Amino acid sequence: MDVLKPILAASIGLFSVTASASNFSYTFLQGNLGTVEFDDSIVIANDKYDGLGTFGAVGSYQSEEGVTLEAGFTRGFNDGDNSEINATEAFIAGGFPIALNNSIDLYPQVGLVRSEAEVCINSTCADESDSGGVAAIGARAWVTSRVEAGASLAQTTLDDADPVTRFVIGWWLSPEEARLSLAAAAQEDQTSFTGGFRLQF
Repeated sequence: MDVLKPILAASIGLFSVTASASNFSYTFLQGNLGTVEFDDSIVIANDKYDGLGTFGAVGSYQSEEGVTLEAGFTRGFNDGDNSEINATEAFIAGGFPIALNNSIDLYPQVGLVRSEAEVCINSTCADESDSGGVAAIGARAWVTSRVEAGASLAQTTLDDADPVTRFVIGWWLSPEEARLSLAAAAQEDQTSFTGGFRLQF
């Protein structure tokens, strides 16, 4: 079903690049809520879709040597009178943060990603999935002692995948422990906005 292609692409929010100042841990758990907005609406069985609601979770562990292992998922969903859309992305990636100075880190990551999309019309469903590699480069900087800003660029080998550019701002509620964040990510045909809550260990 051709309509699954843009939905599959829209499900790819990719992982939130988590580059952190070298005096912080990369070991954390984070929950996310957000939306994906399509540049062009999708019409399925007379139902018009302008985007998806999303939720997800990410976990990361950093070894004593500084190597990180991160994994997570994002679930997208929407439904109309005659149809519904569900899309899922899961990933696992390794990385190694590089401290450029006391406040800026460069954070390369490589890994694997899998995306799945399903469209149901009157209880009849069609699905499509794809798996591939992913590479990303991100940076993070302290703005103040409690505020951070970051940016990243990621690319997968999934069919028809476009680069994803992401910007993040975070507010630490307590130093090195709890953080609220807002993120915006853009691809050629969709934009996503995500709010997150992180517990760092």
